[in-house]
Amino acid sequence: MTRAEIIDSLLARLGAPEPAAGGEKLFNPALAQALALDPAAMALLPDMRLPMAVDSGHPELFRLTPRGTLLVSPALLSRPAALGVVVRWAQESTFFMQIAGADPQRRARAQAAAARHGAALLARLPEAVRADLRLWLPGNGEAAPAPAAAAPDADGGELALPVEALLELGGDARIVASPATGMNRYGATSRPRPEAVHFSSSTASSVSDYTFAALDRLRRAWLVRGLFDDNPSPLGTPPLTPCGRGAGGEGSGRRNTESDPSSGASRHLLPQGEKGIITTLADALRREILALLALDEAEADVILAPSGTDTELLAVLLALGADPRLANILIAPEETGRSVATAAAGRAFSGDGQVLWPEADIAVSSVGVRDSLGRPLPDDEVEREVAEALQTALAARPRALLHVLIGSKTGISAPSPAFVAVLGAPSQLIDVVADGCQWRVAGETLGDRVRDGWMAQISGSKFLTGPPFSGALVVPTSFRARRESVAKLWAQAPDIAPAPFWPPAWREAFPQSAALASFGPLFRWAGALVEAKLFAAAPLDLARRAFDAFCAEMRERLARCRLLVELEPPHPTQSDAPRDFADFAGSSIICFAPSIDDGAGSLRRLDAAESEVLFRCLNADLSGLLPNLDPLESAIARQPCHIGQPVDLTPGSKPPNVILRLVIGARFFSTIAMAGERADAALDAEIADALRAVDKAELILARWRGLGE
Repeated sequence: MTRAEIIDSLLARLGAPEPAAGGEKLFNPALAQALALDPAAMALLPDMRLPMAVDSGHPELFRLTPRGTLLVSPALLSRPAALGVVVRWAQESTFFMQIAGADPQRRARAQAAAARHGAALLARLPEAVRADLRLWLPGNGEAAPAPAAAAPDADGGELALPVEALLELGGDARIVASPATGMNRYGATSRPRPEAVHFSSSTASSVSDYTFAALDRLRRAWLVRGLFDDNPSPLGTPPLTPCGRGAGGEGSGRRNTESDPSSGASRHLLPQGEKGIITTLADALRREILALLALDEAEADVILAPSGTDTELLAVLLALGADPRLANILIAPEETGRSVATAAAGRAFSGDGQVLWPEADIAVSSVGVRDSLGRPLPDDEVEREVAEALQTALAARPRALLHVLIGSKTGISAPSPAFVAVLGAPSQLIDVVADGCQWRVAGETLGDRVRDGWMAQISGSKFLTGPPFSGALVVPTSFRARRESVAKLWAQAPDIAPAPFWPPAWREAFPQSAALASFGPLFRWAGALVEAKLFAAAPLDLARRAFDAFCAEMRERLARCRLLVELEPPHPTQSDAPRDFADFAGSSIICFAPSIDDGAGSLRRLDAAESEVLFRCLNADLSGLLPNLDPLESAIARQPCHIGQPVDLTPGSKPPNVILRLVIGARFFSTIAMAGERADAALDAEIADALRAVDKAELILARWRGLGE
């Protein structure tokens, strides 16, 4: 199947059955040239409904001719940032007004949704560009109120927002892009970023152009039903009714979505609970995730969450459902997530660290996987420490939650499933949760652990290269026996995962809550599923050949580096799954330690703060900051390279032991596979991109003292 066919099939199951519009859209070369400078607009171009050309001397930003052509002002050709916004706004407006027809109420809804969409697009522009556009816009370009004929809250809510705004909703501060850079704190964007080299999937990935376009189709399909249809759900959900304002809440670090109607979601089109589109879409996503794990609804439940860190709170919640006195044993939390240890204690991982379940008694301990020099510990040593930690925990608490690491930030997995079985876990005293958030094993392998009685933490935003962030906790259906006690605990912190994010068998037991779900986590998961389906279509022999060629060339290049030293990959996880990608857990994360000349003829390792500077410099255009560059060096310095963030293997050690990572994700394989007969050329391009990232790192380190502030 082609990429388009795979995406069409997935979107049809998620409620967007209409294929992309297709056809020629741009009928003016100058317009095509100017619009090409906006990657988001270009990603959406194939699915735009109206052909476009440049207008004559009319004063409007855009207008529709009687023949159905969208004409944009010639003044926008010299303003590419504004042009992309206007084109997207115009396409959205005319599309919905055409669907609305002559009915006044339908037209009022369409106008309100279009105004919301345009205001949100405008809000993401730099202030100087916004000021330029405001001269032409009614109301100085601020968010327009819904026309009088529209029902309250009938402006489409979150679904009326542009995709990049939608992808940043329903999460904590980590996900929000900086107005200055367009990136979140992990260097990723919620818009396509084709100008950059992308090998960052152990941290976070910018959304691909085809996923961005697919999510816009999904958004628009559900918005059409929500605004205009008597029965808006193609999947059997009852008709929608308007509801009030939504809030992210503070309990688990959620972003409050009440404040800014242009960039957030001040209103929801749909109600909380089973009779809404959020619930319908969440249920469809759950089925797709179960299929990736080769599980069915009789075997496992999927609880959706805004991020992988939130799944730790969910695991604690379900463990507390068995006993409020809990010992939580983590494996190398420094190699999983910065906030995991906080969440493991039942505390909000952002804000003031609020205790979410005050009546619970949670003790957190951890077992390391590296020695004092940062070297991976032998498996038997890690397993001995796990056994001792478990014995100590159960001596002090009636119940333990034991974590198993399946692929850390640096590729380590421990302890083995066989060892966990020897411990007699899971049992009446021990819950087991697999941290599989990196997802560098076959989905069937994670599914097998759930069949063994484990919970499994997963994310669509690491190996799968979906938009940052998305998480889910997969639990055996046997855990439903804890529903009543879990429901009482959930009522104390419903923002962790609002009711629609839970399967029907769970949410039926939940009390009413003021917490409202956001579409943001759902659309981030939908994006991850696009990448997962494309990855699944990659032939195994082609994937292995590409993987081996990539690793061989990268390791040969790093062996020639003076200022970058590669760390040996840890022993790969073993698996007998039919599609055995288990060795990706180690080998797909290439770790290297950066050094600089110390001025006395020796090399000095970068510390954590300096490594963060290197990470950010790699992801930026440095051509104007590094002195005395020849033309080739200038081209290398100009190239943004997004790789995995620094990891401090032995915090506080001297000398420092910090590494960076260059990481293969699912998109690497699907890009090569979807090239068909040109797969070798696509592989060569991927390898060349990665080598440029190494070249740039060496260039920066060699000129470190000249970089300045």
